[in-house]
This record gives sequence, C-alpha cells and structure tokens, in this order.
Amino acid sequence: MKPNSNGKRYNLGANLRLARSNKYSTQAAFAKALNVPYTTYSQYENNKRQPDIEMLLKIADSLDITVDSLLTNSKSDAYLSLVHDSIQSYLWNYDKIDFNTDEENLCKLVTNNGIMKISREWYSQLKQNLEARIHEYIEDEVGKEIAKQREKIFNKAQKAQYTMEARILCDSLKYDYSVINKIAECRKVSDVPLEQRIVHIIFELYFSGIPCRGEIKSINRKLESIFQAIYSIAHSWGGEIDEYDLSGEVAQDILNKVRKYKGKRNYVVEQYLKQHWELSDEEMGIMIGPFETMRSLFYTYGLNNLRMEYSATETMEEFLIGMGSNPPIL
Repeated sequence: MKPNSNGKRYNLGANLRLARSNKYSTQAAFAKALNVPYTTYSQYENNKRQPDIEMLLKIADSLDITVDSLLTNSKSDAYLSLVHDSIQSYLWNYDKIDFNTDEENLCKLVTNNGIMKISREWYSQLKQNLEARIHEYIEDEVGKEIAKQREKIFNKAQKAQYTMEARILCDSLKYDYSVINKIAECRKVSDVPLEQRIVHIIFELYFSGIPCRGEIKSINRKLESIFQAIYSIAHSWGGEIDEYDLSGEVAQDILNKVRKYKGKRNYVVEQYLKQHWELSDEEMGIMIGPFETMRSLFYTYGLNNLRMEYSATETMEEFLIGMGSNPPIL
C-alpha cells in the first residue's frame, strides 16, 4: 500500500474489488471488458501489480467512478468542490482564501479582522451529516417509489380481477357484458374504476330483477332510483333528485317492487359475494332467506368486507341472522 497526498494510505486492490463488484460479478468479466488478460487484472485486485495512469483512467471510466475514489474509496472530492465553491461565495471584498491545506485545516480565510480557519474536523463532520441526510433522503424516495409501484401493480391486478369476475358473472347470469359496460359508463363516479362499477352493476341487476336489456339510460335510472329511494327513506328526506320525485310514498313504492322480486339463487354469484364479504361457507349457510338477506347486505354494505362493518358487540352469526329477520331498509 502507498500513501496518498494527505499522508493516508490506500489499498487500490481492495477499492478496485469493491468498485468492480458493483458492476461486474467476476474478475474475468471485467478483464474482458477492459481488454486485458485475466491474470493481469487479477494481479491488480491482489495488489501484485499496479495499473499505469492510462489503465487507471480506463478502469475508472468503465466503473463510472473517479480515479480519486478508486484510489481512496472516498466521496470527498465531490463534497470538497462544493465546499470550496460555497466558501468563495461568502468572501467579502478584501478577504483572501488559502487552499494550501495542512494536516489540521481545510483552508484559511484572511480577513481585515483576522484569520478564520476551516478545519478538517469540521469538514469530516459535515460529510457525516451529508451522508446521513443522503441516506435518509434516498430511503424516503425509495419508499415513495416502491409504494407508488405497488399501488400501480395492485390497481392493474385488481382491474384484471374485476374484469374476469364480470365476464364470469355475465356468462353465468346470461347478461350482455357490452350493455353493462355502457351502463357503467353512464355513472358519474370518477373515483371508482370502470371495471369495479361493472361488477357492482351486475349485482344490482341480479338483486333488483331489472332486465339487462332495453335503453341504457333507462336501465341506469331504474338502478340508481333504488339507491336514491334507500337514501331518501334512511334520511327521511324527500324532494327531487335527478328527475325523480322521491317523496316518502314514491321511495316506498320503489323499494316495495324490489322486495317483491324473488330471485333465483346463483352459485357463482354467491361465491363471489362470499369472497367480497370475506364470509365462510358456514356463515353463508346460516342466513335466513338467503337471497333476501344477501340483497339486504348488498344494498346496505355493498361489496365491503362485512367483518369491518358489523358491531363488535355481536357475533357474525347474530349479525347475519339480524340482517335476514330485520333488514335495515331492503
């Protein structure tokens, strides 16, 4: 090992091995990239042979690092340049700066009132603080990027899952997927993905008994009027909403028509509802009037996880039986 200009010793072989391993997995691969014999390069890393300046420049360029960092394994040059520029920006008209460094000081500033010394100890502490901040910043930015990418692939996977679910449900229920897609496009719910809206509309059609045929806007109005009626009754509110006169009498009439519909149970529908609601086969089996109970659950909680909805003071069994024997509205 040989000393550098500051009196410190460096280990070229060890530094070279560390830098090379970040880009090339083997000595042979990097030797080939440098167009030198493997044995010659191996001697560089084992400190049995020193590369000339031309080879040092070629190595540093190939590894995207500086010759200084290769010799000293240090980032100080990049920081030092910034520190020099910053010091010079704070000079007054008659100040003079001396960068002829010694063992203790990075530089000296000669002013009218005396001499200021920027110590190496201060500079060393500065670098430590910079490294800590850089580490913190990188960690924060990496976390943000990974979270963004996770959300992106999750949303993509969820859209694909909803699309597959919609296709299977339409096939099982003999619904026209293209019709439901057009109904979903009528909905002004910007924060809900189209694929999710499609699935929700399939369940709306299934539980309401409204045929999946006819004029698109008319089907959508009928479906939405059910939710408007539920809202109207739940909040004891009347008036006009989107061209509907939802007085108490009108709202009750809409909901009565839905209650009178006795749909046929569908295994595929129930399996998907079980997944959305996160219920077991046993829990699905304890429902009183299964179709009516599931309809009540759907119009009350949508496709949300039911374990996040029912009261902690009751069991899931009590909750499901209660929804069947005494549904909130539907």
